[in-house]
Amino acid sequence: MQMQPADDGPMAPPVTVLLKRHRPWEELQDTAIAIIDDTYAAALQIVGGTQHEAAGADRGVEKLARPIDPADPDSPVLTVHAGASHCCIAFNNTRGDAEAFLRYTCPRGKSSPTHCLDRVTISISTGTLHLARVHDRHLAGGYRSRVDQVESSRRELAILDAIMWRLDTAMGEERELLIKASAAKCGSSPKVAEISEVFKVLGEMRNEMDLDAVNRRRLQKRRCPLQEAAVARPDQAEHADGTEALTKRLKTLRVCSSPSLHSAEGRA
Repeated sequence: MQMQPADDGPMAPPVTVLLKRHRPWEELQDTAIAIIDDTYAAALQIVGGTQHEAAGADRGVEKLARPIDPADPDSPVLTVHAGASHCCIAFNNTRGDAEAFLRYTCPRGKSSPTHCLDRVTISISTGTLHLARVHDRHLAGGYRSRVDQVESSRRELAILDAIMWRLDTAMGEERELLIKASAAKCGSSPKVAEISEVFKVLGEMRNEMDLDAVNRRRLQKRRCPLQEAAVARPDQAEHADGTEALTKRLKTLRVCSSPSLHSAEGRA
């Protein structure tokens, strides 16, 4: 009689079974492809386009741009380039141009992806996330993504919300497995190492798409020149302190000398 592997037996620990069945890199690729599809569907909805059902249909790249803070003339611009085969979301400079998108798509000077997987490439840089299908000309079954109605007031920000939701969901699943593996003392398993690596990649993607983090970096950059100016000219602060101290001393001397002057005038 052929023996079954221990992990497949009826008494196998649930965590061991979960780890054996889990494919972290496949889950990462599924998340990236879902983001591509969601972003394109939302972009089409925003510009009033229609979703294409035919296999391999892609009418081009939809381009969207929105200042993060419309009241700030120096606000960076959120730019979205979305197609059926790839998407690029970037917090650009105030020009709001396509520099980030071209960095990963232009044949001349094209940047290498951060991660090259079987079905998708992932490129992560400061304030930028670019995702692309590896076989972009062979979209099996065509483009069939569906998204909820995009709220008119949020538009491009709604795309960010959807991306963050996808990443948070994927990170939650990987985190749960890591916690279970640790509790079951399976931390040395090669599969756990894979899950940890995928969790790290998802976290890097999330960090660059986190609008709150982007705004915090903006504030820090604005504070730095002021702090550097204060550090570079400490003599001014010392001079101001010295002047203030001298003024107080002079006031004290005037107060102290006033009685003696009146006494001398009386004797005269």
